[in-house]
Amino acid sequence: MLRAISKVTGAELLDEMMGFVDALSDLFGSFSERAAAIEKVLHGDDVAFCLVTTPDKATMREAREFRQRLSALGLGISAVVFNRCHAPRAQAPPPGVPHADAIAALNAEWNAAFDRESDRIAEVRDGWDGLEAIGVVPLMPTSATRVAALDAIAAHL
Repeated sequence: MLRAISKVTGAELLDEMMGFVDALSDLFGSFSERAAAIEKVLHGDDVAFCLVTTPDKATMREAREFRQRLSALGLGISAVVFNRCHAPRAQAPPPGVPHADAIAALNAEWNAAFDRESDRIAEVRDGWDGLEAIGVVPLMPTSATRVAALDAIAAHL
């Protein structure tokens, strides 16, 4: 069969193709070995997974699906960090503050979000076996692009 292919393609092209297939075989062989070594590390007793998510409905659904996928692989999540949480509860504005009604309405929206998120965090705390820690990072006024913002996040963890 090789002789027939070499007549059609030429012996030189056939040799190059065989060299390419050999190189691929070596590449995938070493890749497979490395993948097995990584899998062994991931299943080790000294490895823990921390899921970082937000407590909104859509990302919580994704977090549960991700947890199920990890579980199917024999891997568990040891900690969950909830990011961008509405905390703490907003207090009613003191009497006589300008625009108190508007502030009270905004506070009511904030507190409703806080209550929803607290319920979702409690569901995870009560329903996810094997959790060793839960962290909550409040919604920050700026994104974490500076060291000071990262320090503020670290203080909450």
